[in-house]
Amino acid sequence: MKVFLSVLLIIAAGFAIYANSIGGKFLWDDELLVSGNPVIREWSGAADIFQGKPTGFQGMVLYMYRPLQFISYMADYSLWGLDARGYHVTGIIIHILVALSIYRLAYLISKNPLLAFLAGLLFVVNPINTEAVSYISGRADPLSALFIFLGMIFYVRSEEAGRKGYYFLMLLCWALAVLSRESSLVFPLLLLAYHVSFGKKADWRYLLPLFLGILLYAIVIPNGRNIYMSCPTSIAERLPGFFASITSYMRLLLAPIGLHMEYGNRLFAWSDPAVISGIAVSASLTAFALARRGAPGRDGIFCFSVLWFFAALLPYSNVLPMNAYMAEHWLYLPLFGFVLMAAKLFSAMIGGRFRRLSVAAVTCIILAFSAMTVAQNRYWEDPIRFYETTIRYSPGSHRLYYNLGIQYKNSSRLRDAIDCYGKAISLSPDIPSYYNNRANAYAQEGEFDKAISDYTKAIELDPAHINAYLNRATAYQQSNQPEKAARDLEKADSLIRSAR
Repeated sequence: MKVFLSVLLIIAAGFAIYANSIGGKFLWDDELLVSGNPVIREWSGAADIFQGKPTGFQGMVLYMYRPLQFISYMADYSLWGLDARGYHVTGIIIHILVALSIYRLAYLISKNPLLAFLAGLLFVVNPINTEAVSYISGRADPLSALFIFLGMIFYVRSEEAGRKGYYFLMLLCWALAVLSRESSLVFPLLLLAYHVSFGKKADWRYLLPLFLGILLYAIVIPNGRNIYMSCPTSIAERLPGFFASITSYMRLLLAPIGLHMEYGNRLFAWSDPAVISGIAVSASLTAFALARRGAPGRDGIFCFSVLWFFAALLPYSNVLPMNAYMAEHWLYLPLFGFVLMAAKLFSAMIGGRFRRLSVAAVTCIILAFSAMTVAQNRYWEDPIRFYETTIRYSPGSHRLYYNLGIQYKNSSRLRDAIDCYGKAISLSPDIPSYYNNRANAYAQEGEFDKAISDYTKAIELDPAHINAYLNRATAYQQSNQPEKAARDLEKADSLIRSAR
């Protein structure tokens, strides 16, 4: 296929299937990272971002260091303010650039224009990517992937042309990828996968600096040693979940139905069928791929696809604690391995005896995936729909009920908000803000006794909860208890002074 036409079709497909996501609102972590984040509103906040304080909230620890992600939000804010549509447009553009980079990389390693085009197109339309593209806070995945793929392109070109300039461009891209998402530290393993798959001898003078870079990152970067969230479980308890996720990921790759957020931090036993299946799939695919690595008569694409997929998933293996056992956006970078393998198969089919039938079948698959992506974008469009839908998949998540309660309250559905806060409290009874927010809803309904009871519980859990004192003072005032209101105001004033 002509390069211009291939590029044009990939760009057109990307904009077409994500057009209905542009009207989506801020939701979930968007309110912390973007719409409620004062740091991104002035370019002077870049200093705080690079110092590991990207939100401006004192005492808040974010177990990540992604300055370029926040710089991109800062650029968006300078252009669009808090109009979410602009942020979505930026996300779509980044996603399309990733797909075009995949198109270029696939061509470099295969020299097959049709395979490269199908890889880029299958990636841009895949519904699994909606969590990374349609969700504004998911931008770290496409942004880091863009630099990873550019880095791979420059590395392959440096191997082919023997020019050191490409190597230094690769290093720059890797640095930008790591500053976009810490999981990009896996890049050296992706390079090894390239060498193993295509039978190319690695020059360790060029690879060793990358591994030293990982060590430097852990020592120097703010929060570098605390990127992954701590938890009380051991590796042996967490690791089965990684293999269980492999089973789920394989199902989603083949049939991306029932996509949703918040899979939870579930633990699995080694005897769980999903774990056993995941181990079997991982071992058999890896063994088969290595058996077919670069050799006479073999192009190495299959091996590279498999090794890329598993290497790119390693940062999410829960060896270091994560906040979930699986997540759809974690497939964004590994997905390249799947679409590359699919493109290899489809291009072979189209070049075979049943060309017309194959073209029709591949077209139907692409159209089906495109339709699924358009439908899945609606999941991310409205906060209430998002939380209501996600709760059906994860009814045990107190965070979902709490956030849905906030949305109901903002929509003046106070009784629904009170019910959601109550469910959040029943699932996690030790979080002060849950009681404080339910109390606010009670107060708006005129149920001041219930409000005062919840404010009191919030204060018991957090004696320094200034808002709870102020809110309870208002409730006391409304229920004709001025002396108690005065005492709460004095306490709140004392806490404010001590915090200065």
